[in-house]
Order: sequence, then structure tokens, then C-alpha cells
Amino acid sequence: MLKKLHENRYLTLLISTFLLLYGQILAPESWGVYPKTFLFLQHGGVGLLLFFEKKYLRNFFLFFFILLTLSFVVDLLDPKMYYRYFGFVYVLYFCVLSANVFKKILTEKRVNKEMLAAVMCGFVLLILLTSIIFITIENMNHESFSNLGEAGEKLNNLRYFSFICLLTVGFGDIVPLTTLAKNTTGFLCLIGHFYTVIVMGIFIGKYINNLSDADSGESSESSKSSEQSKIGE
Repeated sequence: MLKKLHENRYLTLLISTFLLLYGQILAPESWGVYPKTFLFLQHGGVGLLLFFEKKYLRNFFLFFFILLTLSFVVDLLDPKMYYRYFGFVYVLYFCVLSANVFKKILTEKRVNKEMLAAVMCGFVLLILLTSIIFITIENMNHESFSNLGEAGEKLNNLRYFSFICLLTVGFGDIVPLTTLAKNTTGFLCLIGHFYTVIVMGIFIGKYINNLSDADSGESSESSKSSEQSKIGE
């Protein structure tokens, strides 16, 4: 079982990341912060399991678990302090994961389901990273963004705004108001544009190379078989 998870680590990470992104929708509001904490724990546990053989990642995930436990206590005592003081922890966490996913995309030569999962996972991780950055800015300076709704709706609305920014759609229903929020939004839109153009270009280029290699292999095999048939005659 563990061997299969390691063989499909990026597909497993993608499933865990989607669960982190949408799992809280299924939980009743009366459960409070517990679903959010559980979802982060399962994501960190999956990361620890999949990248356990790398010492620096193993130590990082263990360190993240300790900080996550501390942040859970802070969230229970004072929710306003949660992202203000622990937002950087989640930013660092998603940056480390994203770096390993991008490394997979750049170094993998064959296009298979693992590489496709890595490409999708990289984009979803960027959305989560962006939403954490936005909610941290909002908690540092309230009313940094317009039309965020009540306190319980802010994270979901900023996660939606992250999709809009990285996809460079720009509906205009949520607008950055402060200088920091505007500059950060512009930079993250640039990152989203970079991802869709550069990363997807790399993926498509490798897919075309794989097809050409397969065609050349088939043509060489057919030429060899024709030569052998001529020799036999």
C-alpha cells in the first residue's frame, strides 16, 4: 500500500489538496475550527508520508505539525490572531510544497499521470498559498479588500478571489483597496499568468517530444523489420 502511494505520490497529494480546498464545505458551521485543523493535519500527514525519505522535508513537516498544534490553540483563544501571527507558517508550508511540485514538472522527462497530477497540484497549491496571503493581509489591515462579507465568509471569498486572480479573469466583485493589497494582487496575477503560459508550455512541449520519440521508435523498428525481411529473402 505504501509503495503504491509513493509511486503515485503527486496524484495522492492532489487528492489531499482538493480535500483541503473543498473539504470544509461538507462540515457544519457548528463544528467551528475543528474541520479546518483536521484538513491541514491530513494534508501535512500526507506530505510527511510521501516525502519521508527526504530528510529536510521530513524535518520540515514535523516542525509544521508542532506549529500547527500551537496555531490551533491560538485559534481557539483568539481567532483574530490566527492568520496574523501564523499566516507565515502556512505561506512557508505551501511554498516548500510548491517548490517540490515545480521541481517534478521541470525534471520529469516523460508525460504520465504523475506529471499531469503535479501540474494540477501546482496550480491548486498556488491558489491555497494566494488565499493565505490575502487573508493575512486582511487580518493585518481590515478592509484591505471590498465585499468580503462577514468574518466567517472572508476566507472563502478570498479563496474565490485567488481563483479569479490566478486565472486572470477579473470579475470585479472583490477589489483590493489598500496599497499593499493592490501590489500583492498584481504580483500574484503575474505569477498566475506565468504558470498558465510557462508551466503549461513546458508540459505541452514535453508531451510533443514524447510523441515524436514514440514515432521515431516505431519508424526505427519498422525499418529494422524490413531490413531483416530483405535479408531473409
